[in-house]
Amino acid sequence: MNICIIQLTRIGDILQTYQAAKQLKCENPDIKLTLITRRRFSSQLDFLLKETFDNIIEFETKDFFQGENPNLKDVRIKLHNFVHDIKKLDFNLVVNLSFTKASSFLTTLISQKLKMGIYRNNIAQIGIDDKWSQYVYSNILESSSSPFNLVDIYKSMLGAKE
Repeated sequence: MNICIIQLTRIGDILQTYQAAKQLKCENPDIKLTLITRRRFSSQLDFLLKETFDNIIEFETKDFFQGENPNLKDVRIKLHNFVHDIKKLDFNLVVNLSFTKASSFLTTLISQKLKMGIYRNNIAQIGIDDKWSQYVYSNILESSSSPFNLVDIYKSMLGAKE
């Protein structure tokens, strides 16, 4: 099993993702995990993330706009190449734990049939297929209190038993 986890938000969210992924990896040592994250958040946690994740891919939108006089065509080509390289890893599952606009579009571009978390449909509307992501999106993101810990929700989403 080869799973891609997208977590583009803050350091705390990456730590929660790491804890859930670590539990999943302990229970399933043969599983391959890839994390797509932002460099500014993950670079300080690199020593932890490398324990659990087989691949760590940095997604920084500003990188697509670098170079002399970047234009939309150049940005599109860089983004296409970035997504093309991700698709080569041939994931069985893409799990978006960010619940952000950027992560929803990235999840869609990866074009894996089995997805968890938010993505965009062919007319750019939000799509959420799994029940845990629906719960997080509709209850936790809109509230300051929740009876569940996000790490526990992430573990459930990923299929960890403990």
